[in-house]
Amino acid sequence: MQYERDWFIETMPEVKKLVARSKAEGKAEGRAEGEKLVARSKAEGKAEGLQEAIVKIVQCRFPSLVSLAQKRVSRLHVPSELDTLMQRLIVAPDEESARKLLRGMTA
Repeated sequence: MQYERDWFIETMPEVKKLVARSKAEGKAEGRAEGEKLVARSKAEGKAEGLQEAIVKIVQCRFPSLVSLAQKRVSRLHVPSELDTLMQRLIVAPDEESARKLLRGMTA
């Protein structure tokens, strides 16, 4: 059966072109999908690293707020939002300001 299909493809130039084009399109789609997965994985990895950093910063500066920090970062997955929160926590002047940041209010 495989031989008959290969023979048909090889003897019909139009079919041969169609098969080649289909393979090329399939490879291009696969490559594009792979690139999307890599980008998504990188963003997820970056978000996880920022989440961990935020909890460690809070643990060092405001130990009583660790539980709140863990809850807050578990709901955030956008690296830019996590980065902003981290920067604000680093310069938070006191525990109350940090608490407001972690509750989603601006300090």
